[in-house]
Amino acid sequence: MKVKVIDYPSGSTLNFYRGKLYLMGDDARHLLILDTALNSVDSVDLFKSVSSRIPKPVKPDIESSEIIKKQVWLLGSGTITPYRDSIFQIDISDKKIKKSSLKAVFDKISSKIEKLNIEGFAKIKDQIILGNRRNSPGIHNYFITIPERFFEDKRIGEVKVIPFVAPTPDAGISGLSFFAKRDLLFITCSEEFSKSAIADGEIGQSYLGIISQASNKLDVDSISTLNWVPFSVISSVFNNTKIESVAISEIRKGLYHLYFTADNDDGKTILFKVRMLIK
Repeated sequence: MKVKVIDYPSGSTLNFYRGKLYLMGDDARHLLILDTALNSVDSVDLFKSVSSRIPKPVKPDIESSEIIKKQVWLLGSGTITPYRDSIFQIDISDKKIKKSSLKAVFDKISSKIEKLNIEGFAKIKDQIILGNRRNSPGIHNYFITIPERFFEDKRIGEVKVIPFVAPTPDAGISGLSFFAKRDLLFITCSEEFSKSAIADGEIGQSYLGIISQASNKLDVDSISTLNWVPFSVISSVFNNTKIESVAISEIRKGLYHLYFTADNDDGKTILFKVRMLIK
C-alpha cells in the first residue's frame, strides 16, 4: 500500500486511463494529472479564483467523473443551481474544454427523488449511471440511468431511478467506477453525519463494494450487493477517512491496483494505492 497527502484541495473524483490518474476536487481550480506512483505530472486549468479553493457558495462541486471517448467528463453535484449543474468535457490529447448545462436532466431527476446530490458517475455499455448520495435522514441512495446519447443530442429520453441499498443506513454513495473488461462495478460509500446535502459533518466509516455482472443488473427495481468491505478492515490508515472515489487498473487476471482519494474537508487530498486480489 502507498499513501500520499498532496497539497491539492478536496479531491473528490478519480479516474485511471492509460497509465495516468485524473483527479478533480469539488472546490479546486484545476484538474490534476498524476502517474501511478501518485506524482503530479500535469494539470488543466478550469476556473479562475483568487484563492486556491473556490468559495463554497459558488463552487462547481464536481463530485464525479468518467473517461468517455478519450475525454474526462466532470459532473457537478446538482445541489445548487446554477453553480453545480454543469458538465465539463476535457479532451485528453489537446486539453480543450467544453462546458454544458445539465439543468434539464437534473430537473427531471429531481422530480423523481427527494434531493439531488450526484456523487457517482460511470458508463456501462450505452448507459450513463449516476449515483445519488444520501446525506441526511429521509434521503435515500439511488442509481440513475440515462441513455448516453443524451449528451450528444440533448434529448433527455427515459430517466430511470433505482433505489440502492448501502452497507449501513447512514452510508451514502461517494463514487462509482466500472471495469468493463470484467463487468465489475466498484462502489465507494462513506458515512458523514451532516444535516443536508451541502453541509459538512462528522466522518464515520467508509466502504468498498463490488457488483459483478453489472451490465445485467440495470433493469431491476432495487440494487444491492453483499460484497462490502469496510476500509478500516483493509488497513487502519483508513480510519476516520472519508473515501470519495475509486479508480482501477488490472495487473493481471484477478489482481488489481485500486486507487482511492479522500477529502477530509481540510483543504488537502489523501491518495491511496492498494493492491487487491478480487475473485
